[in-house]
Amino acid sequence: MEQETILRLNKVKKEKFLDQRNLEIIKMLSEGMSSKEIAEVFLISSRTVEAIVGSLCAINECKNRTHLVSKFIKGGQLG
Repeated sequence: MEQETILRLNKVKKEKFLDQRNLEIIKMLSEGMSSKEIAEVFLISSRTVEAIVGSLCAINECKNRTHLVSKFIKGGQLG
């Protein structure tokens, strides 16, 4: 597969994965909320929150949740 095609597919993956709930989770992380606190807001388990954060980190090539939040703040995606 050509490099350009791979980059395009990665961009589509990111766009599909970044729905409103995921952006809310990143915003909550930026406010210092724990996985447990976020889980209580969305009525899901803290493990589900951790899985979502892990997936967001993988897709956005981030090492951890702090790196993820930092990347979104620098990119101006958190209002």
